[in-house]
Amino acid sequence: MNWGRNNIFIKLGFIVLYALVIISCSSSKRRSLAKESTSTCSNVKTGKFQMSAPSLGKTFYFYRNETKQIEHILPDDYTKEFDVTWIGECEYYLTPLEALEFTGFAAIQVVIDSVVGSNVYCTVFQRDDPNGIRTNFVMEKIGEIDEL
Repeated sequence: MNWGRNNIFIKLGFIVLYALVIISCSSSKRRSLAKESTSTCSNVKTGKFQMSAPSLGKTFYFYRNETKQIEHILPDDYTKEFDVTWIGECEYYLTPLEALEFTGFAAIQVVIDSVVGSNVYCTVFQRDDPNGIRTNFVMEKIGEIDEL
């Protein structure tokens, strides 16, 4: 019997076993993160949110329930209302009740990428053009709302 040749097969066997354990653990971790992300998104479906844009000198406030969102921009005192349609646990459409004169968008799609503490990391793009310009932003959940 050739022990040198058998040692190679034993080493290869351990390498394959090690690789399978790593793959199994990482996919388990991904499933765990997906579950955590899903439950976290449910915590930010409704509430009062704030986003600061220091370079613009503006602060945005978002008030959202399951079906409606109101945006208020200061210091302009500009308010806009949207219908909210949830298309997934962490994804929704915002359809303006009146045309958005500054964008011409019919509807906006928002994907909640992650939630860390009270910070909600999102990607926004025009619903009709998912391959178009994407904007990433962070809003902070600052409270709950009773009704809009």
